[in-house]
Amino acid sequence: MLISISAIGYAIYLCITDDDLTWGIFIVIGMLISGMVFFAIDFILRKWLNKYIKIIIAEFTLILLAVLLYSYPFCVTKKLVLPPNFNKEFVTIIYGVENSKELSFSPINCWSNEVEIPENGIILTASDYKENLKRTAIRTDSGIYLNSEKTMEGFVKFPDSKFTFEGQTFRYRTWRLQNKNCCSLTSNQVDSYRKEIKSKFEKIKVNSYKIK
Repeated sequence: MLISISAIGYAIYLCITDDDLTWGIFIVIGMLISGMVFFAIDFILRKWLNKYIKIIIAEFTLILLAVLLYSYPFCVTKKLVLPPNFNKEFVTIIYGVENSKELSFSPINCWSNEVEIPENGIILTASDYKENLKRTAIRTDSGIYLNSEKTMEGFVKFPDSKFTFEGQTFRYRTWRLQNKNCCSLTSNQVDSYRKEIKSKFEKIKVNSYKIK
């Protein structure tokens, strides 16, 4: 009963507070349908389960299942946070770099799946390339997500690739920041950026050697 009331109440709240629902109308419809479904389940449970404790256990199980289903997309998404006034075209994560910070991406610990992007747009990490979450979200420091309805800015993912430096192979993932209505990728752009990111990485490593 609590789930159905909450779902229907949230749908009504969205209708009242959001002046421009656009795609949000599907959320409202989904919440209304979910509320009615849970109401029906609650009615069936109360009819067929005589003991009150059984109803509580059954409804608690349903609540837990609903929470897990709702949080799943959030837990399998890595969130990259842009610094203020970020003006780079690309964001890149280079893996297997010694003496760099480990990433803590994990579907189990949902709250650790966020990392801040440095000013140069290149994240160096000692983490293995396979330590990854299948979804990616990029947001500004003010909390606006790219590719969302709140901004015309978006991003597109480059194919994962690799380069060799001083006999060691480094794998990386790259996203290009662009207008949501902009063009698609070409193989020439991918090849060109592979050379560019290798050159930038070499400069970073040379500067780090100088500091040492």
